[in-house]
Amino acid sequence: MTSSAEQEIREKIALSVDLELFWAVSNLLQAEEHIIQTLPESPREALASLCELLGEVRRVRVGLMKKLGFANPSGEVWCLIKHLISAAYRLTEASEKVALHYGDHEGARDFAEKATRLKELVIIGVPVLLQKMGRHIPEASLETQEVG
Repeated sequence: MTSSAEQEIREKIALSVDLELFWAVSNLLQAEEHIIQTLPESPREALASLCELLGEVRRVRVGLMKKLGFANPSGEVWCLIKHLISAAYRLTEASEKVALHYGDHEGARDFAEKATRLKELVIIGVPVLLQKMGRHIPEASLETQEVG
């Protein structure tokens, strides 16, 4: 049996793993977008390879989203989660740009706070929503299976 201190440490580690997976998913969403944006300007002989890469990046992203506990939500909920993750990423990018290129520190903070709120909604709020909708969310676990 584990002590409450051990349990607290496990929960913190699981949350930090979830945060890393959240940011990995957000980066993979952006990679998918960049691959798609590359298609129109790519030579015909590169299209099949780019589409294969797109498919592989998507498979990894979907696997990581499942690791976050979003295994089988309905299509609309799946898209909601995906768009919230993407929006959080975009807000961090906007925060960096307004801070570094415009010197707007308050604007940077505002965008960063909004990104943090979206991240919290995905990691904490969406699982609660899914439970209320009758969907089971697995406990966070450090035991991971191969993604893919």
